[in-house]
Amino acid sequence: STGIRIQNATHVKLKRVSVSNSDIGLLADNCSHLRLSIMNVSKSMTAISIKKSDRVHCSGIIMTECDVVGFELERSALFSMFNSLVNTTGTTGIILQSTDRANIFYSSVNNTGWNGIEVVNATRTRISRSFINNTRGNGVKFDSTMRNEVYHVYVKNARLNGIHTRNTNRTKIIHTTVNQTGYNGMDFTGIKTTKIYHNSISNTGQSGINIESALRTEITDNTVNNTRIGVVLQNTERTTAAYIIVNNTQWNGIELDNATRTLLSYVTVNNTGWNGIQLSNTNRTKIYHTTVDKTMRHGMKLSNIIHTTLTHNFIHNTKRSGIEVQDADRTTVSHTTVNNTRRHGMEFSDIKETSLLHNSIDTIIRSGIELHDAKYTSVNYTTVNNTMRHGMEFSDVEEISLHHNFVGNVGRSGIELYNAEFITLFHTTLVNTGHHGIDFCHSKLASVLFNRVTNAGGHCFQQCDFDEEMQR
Repeated sequence: STGIRIQNATHVKLKRVSVSNSDIGLLADNCSHLRLSIMNVSKSMTAISIKKSDRVHCSGIIMTECDVVGFELERSALFSMFNSLVNTTGTTGIILQSTDRANIFYSSVNNTGWNGIEVVNATRTRISRSFINNTRGNGVKFDSTMRNEVYHVYVKNARLNGIHTRNTNRTKIIHTTVNQTGYNGMDFTGIKTTKIYHNSISNTGQSGINIESALRTEITDNTVNNTRIGVVLQNTERTTAAYIIVNNTQWNGIELDNATRTLLSYVTVNNTGWNGIQLSNTNRTKIYHTTVDKTMRHGMKLSNIIHTTLTHNFIHNTKRSGIEVQDADRTTVSHTTVNNTRRHGMEFSDIKETSLLHNSIDTIIRSGIELHDAKYTSVNYTTVNNTMRHGMEFSDVEEISLHHNFVGNVGRSGIELYNAEFITLFHTTLVNTGHHGIDFCHSKLASVLFNRVTNAGGHCFQQCDFDEEMQR
């Protein structure tokens, strides 16, 4: 049964009406210029269903105790809902399907059996200044939509994701808060041209922000707290992430996998259960002006990467190395500060064409820089101070250039090179070393000029099994 049916009508106003105990409280079909206000619909299968209509405005509508759906809009355009409430539904609170220019604002959806608000095959949808609480599915879901906007929305207690978007284009999520979700705070799959600005996400079962298969994404000024992983980018291209704060994660703070052309800037990561920032299988990544503090493993861990630049970063208080790089080609680390690590300051293995410039490394349990299995490496204008082992430690390296560096107060040798060839070591100062100032072993073809060694515990220069003559 249907409580109220409006069909093939124009310019209809319906106000101060109550409907209860019906299959559909109100059904509007093929209508135009329809205004519904101050209505109470309760104990229906579906409270309100509007189909093939345009210019529909709803305000002050209360829809409660719906066995299936609270509000349903299908194949309609120019719709708005203001100051309305959906409470206690069997499945989804509000469904918008095949709609154009729908606007929901200053409304609430509570206690739904599935999604809070679901938008499918729609264009130009806007949800703003609304509250969504206690959903068994997603708080808000967009599927196969274009030009979505979510402003000043609060999502709380979603069993799945706070906001889930799938196969969308030109989506904006701004000034939105997501708290307490079973899975991700915000989840994006198969998206294009997405902007995620000024949001706060906390207490999620999985990631704060999870993005997969995305093109042209901007993530700016977001805060993520108390999540399993802070931000995940997987199979993404042309992503910009700036002014992000990630606190208290069980796993990695920020994780990139198979990402291309990614820029991370002015990011802060604090107190992670694993790595601060982890990159794997990435190409053309830039990370600058980023701070990582208090990690249970590495500050930054990078593996299988190409064309990577790290500059003007700060890494403090890590249980393992400040930066660990494995299987990398064309990596640059410059103007970066690493201190108070429980392993190495910077650790590199299986690398090609690596450049370390103007870095500062201090208070390290093991070596300041540890590098092995490398080709075409340069370390210039870098300071290493207060290490328990070597200042710089190199093994199995080919074509390495060390210019204008300072190494001081190290437990063992200032610079150790083992099984190295084609070495240039110029204008480097080494002060207060526990063992030798410069230690060569099983190495060949070196040019060592204009260096200074002071207060070495062993020899200023130690040569062991050097195969060919060097200039020094």
